[in-house]
Amino acid sequence: MTDSSGGGGRATDRLRLRRTVRRWFVPIVAVLLVVAALGAGTVYATHVEPGETTEERVVSTWSDRAEFSHSAVVQRDTAAFSNDVVLRNRPAYYTRVSPDATLEYASGYTASDGGSLDVETVLKVRWEGTDGDGNVLWRVTEPVATSAWTDVAPDETRRVETTFNATEVNDRIETFQEELGSSRGSVETVFVAQTSRSGEINGQSIQHSRTHSIPLDHRESTYGFSEPSIETVSRERTETETVPVDYGPIREAGSVLLTVVPLLGALGMALARRKRVFELSDEESAALEHALAREEFDEWITTGTLPTSLSNSEPVEVASFEGVVNVAIDSGRRVIEDGDRYFISTPELSYLYVNDAPSIESVSASTEPDLSTDDDYDEADGEFDPAGNGQTAASVAATEEDAAEENVTTEPSQARGVDDDHDER
Repeated sequence: MTDSSGGGGRATDRLRLRRTVRRWFVPIVAVLLVVAALGAGTVYATHVEPGETTEERVVSTWSDRAEFSHSAVVQRDTAAFSNDVVLRNRPAYYTRVSPDATLEYASGYTASDGGSLDVETVLKVRWEGTDGDGNVLWRVTEPVATSAWTDVAPDETRRVETTFNATEVNDRIETFQEELGSSRGSVETVFVAQTSRSGEINGQSIQHSRTHSIPLDHRESTYGFSEPSIETVSRERTETETVPVDYGPIREAGSVLLTVVPLLGALGMALARRKRVFELSDEESAALEHALAREEFDEWITTGTLPTSLSNSEPVEVASFEGVVNVAIDSGRRVIEDGDRYFISTPELSYLYVNDAPSIESVSASTEPDLSTDDDYDEADGEFDPAGNGQTAASVAATEEDAAEENVTTEPSQARGVDDDHDER
């Protein structure tokens, strides 16, 4: 049995590959050339004429910034807080300990290419009475601080602050409710900072205003500030420009490989064909056909040793390997393989096929192609031309044979010439 996984299998694969390449040589080379042409087009589009694309480029940016901060001074010495200690940005302050609080609002801006602004900030306090559904029942707004600045540059900070008494805030709310004659709903106290800016940033004129707020959570004995409502706004100016397309290193290298590798493959195949690497000799063709048939019908064959008395049974000689396998299939029996002999025995007759084709291993060992030589072949009859001058081995042999015959025919003449001279003397 042939071992397809060993050297025989590899030799069969090599012969099968050579035969396949010989049959499909033109389509394979055509595909390689088409791929190389596509690669050449990719190389041209990548390295020679990559084309252009439009991109948006950021030329300048600016943004405003703002924050609230608060503090209160301890006015009574207690076990928890010492007198005159400044408490900053705490979640809660105690009305009896620190009734007076300071609220500060800081604002500024950043710009990539400079700027100059006139800034005005108005700090207000707003009281609102709302019901359970969030409807505003009444509203009172009073300004508490105002500041203005000119020629404010980027990254400069301007501050405005106000001081209030928590007890007075509660008293003020009670006054509003008394005036209205109702304490329906809840009252919210909010500090609002409204900032107006005008001038030039990044070479462009601007004029805009921003409003930020921070709620005051006031109770009977404590007060504090909730999370402020501050939104930072950033703006940028862009320009559209045309730039060459950048495909990256993968496409740059891949396009070259896509061109070079198929071209080298086509040239290599052309050289191999000139050296007749893909041509199979009669022995190789016969060995390959038998090996392929042996692989196809392997399930019907069992390797064994035939007895020496086999010749006395006078088996039927089968003309082909496929024929003996067909007999095995028809009779439901297996073919016994012993070297080059394939035997089947049935109650009626026995059948024998003797393979006269050489083995794959022998033809592979003796017909390895050699690409290192530059031997020429006669295109008419395929014979080897050792001199490379159009004379094949057969023509050289014929020439030598003619020369030998000429020598044979001329020697007797010379001998007779000598005898004649002797007779004349």
